Amino acid sequence: MAAPFDDSQGTTFSFGGTEYPITDLSESNEGGSDPTEQRIDVSTLDLASGADRVYQDPPLIDRGPAGADGTKSVSISFYGKTAPPVNTEAVLVCDTLGINQNATCTSVTRELAVGEVIKGTAEFTLSTTP
Repeated sequence: MAAPFDDSQGTTFSFGGTEYPITDLSESNEGGSDPTEQRIDVSTLDLASGADRVYQDPPLIDRGPAGADGTKSVSISFYGKTAPPVNTEAVLVCDTLGINQNATCTSVTRELAVGEVIKGTAEFTLSTTP
């Protein structure tokens, strides 16, 4: 039986209409979380099989790091000389993760090394209005 996990192969990524050959992609969500989603499971072993779990509000609310506002960011690793333009806002698309919205490229690093292909990384901050 195959593992019940989603496959990342076939993922495509584009920024500003240019598709980049990526090797990995990370999506992050910074704080700004909904405190009602932070309930903790206080179920005990004396519950019978099939019983409902017991939840309560946490003693402390995690609102993320200071200044967290629910910002979403994406970072990629890519091959080739063509890199996303820094400080540019454009539409970022990654169908695998359901992303299709404006984003700003905040940094790019390219690496050239003996016996290697040109590689790079880029980071993006997604617009707060999808």
